[in-house]
Amino acid sequence: MSDEEAITRVLAGEVDAFTVLVRRYRDNFARFATRMVGSESDAEDVIQSAFVRAFRALDRCRKPDQFAAWLHQIVLNECRTFASRRTRRAR
Repeated sequence: MSDEEAITRVLAGEVDAFTVLVRRYRDNFARFATRMVGSESDAEDVIQSAFVRAFRALDRCRKPDQFAAWLHQIVLNECRTFASRRTRRAR
């Protein structure tokens, strides 16, 4: 199933189709997040938050054929938010 088809199905109410997207991208983005935040445990939290945000905002993904790039931006933003919170807690 393509990203576009999975997104269309999710938006039509077949929320289980989102699992296809999670399985397809989770490992790659988890490695990216681990490099960004420094630990696998923290990266798991970041990835979980990113996928929740992506699911909730899926109707705002303007170019379903570029889902990976859209999701990458969400993951990057979650990493930045995590790092910012960590810095504030350290003060």
